Amino acid sequence: YAPSWGSPTVSPQYALYSQWSEDSTTPSYETAPMPRLHGETSKPSVTGEDIPIPPPRKVPAPSESVPPPLGPPHGQQAESDTRLDEPVLHLELHGPRQMIQTQTGELRIILTNRGAMSLQDVEVVLHLPRVLRGESTQPTGQTRGQEITWKLGSIGPRIRETFSVQVRALGTANAAVCHVTVLAGDGTGAAASCSLRIVPAE
Repeated sequence: YAPSWGSPTVSPQYALYSQWSEDSTTPSYETAPMPRLHGETSKPSVTGEDIPIPPPRKVPAPSESVPPPLGPPHGQQAESDTRLDEPVLHLELHGPRQMIQTQTGELRIILTNRGAMSLQDVEVVLHLPRVLRGESTQPTGQTRGQEITWKLGSIGPRIRETFSVQVRALGTANAAVCHVTVLAGDGTGAAASCSLRIVPAE
């Protein structure tokens, strides 16, 4: 057996590889660039030493700060202080729990100004049900139908006013409801009510 020196035999795969290597000026494979760390320069390190990676920083947890309480608007006082200067009307209405038909009973109205300011143009109105009729009042009020009105004019701070009404039962009722209201000129007001039971006479 004698080799043929003139035309050497080359495998097709090697021939294809060799042709690509001869015709191309670049290598037959590509190398992906190594990822650079944050802060590293574009030039790779020539020392061959590993670049130390700093440990992760601890992010402090956000502290839940409690906001300070909201204060009053500029130029105004605190609510606890202004309430002392606001007029406050308190109204009560008392009467007997039970009455006998044709007999009389007493209704008592108590009005109190709990504020620190005087109120002007104060008016008290008592509303009676149809089974009751007003006989007399103290102090004297103006009676118009089922309404009795007192016009006080003004009431000072921490002042209490009392009104009494003698009423007569004209009929029977399981619950005869009486209403009383008070209203001042600035819109300050209050209301109260009471219920009476009127039984027939024996």
